[in-house]
Amino acid sequence: MAEGVNTRAMHERLWRAAERGDAQTIRYLFIEGVNLDVPNDDGFTAFNLATQNGHHDVAMVILAAREMQFAQGTGESPGTFFGIEGGVKKSGKKTSQKTA
Repeated sequence: MAEGVNTRAMHERLWRAAERGDAQTIRYLFIEGVNLDVPNDDGFTAFNLATQNGHHDVAMVILAAREMQFAQGTGESPGTFFGIEGGVKKSGKKTSQKTA
């Protein structure tokens, strides 16, 4: 994690992105290591701000990022944690990727 990513300025950027529905910025901040669960002065997290402003797609990005953080915290690879290795679920069924 880079030094200084969990600063007030970075969290304000996160909260603004959540309010605006800017999923790309949320993803970038997550990858940089910004804590997505820090509340603003009113006690609202980025997830709260996204849902309050009707940005349900951004709320899903935040939930997925939280899940990825949890998976990484277990010490397992995300593929192992989620039961997917090499495109095959532990159940033996191949995963599918939808095409447009």
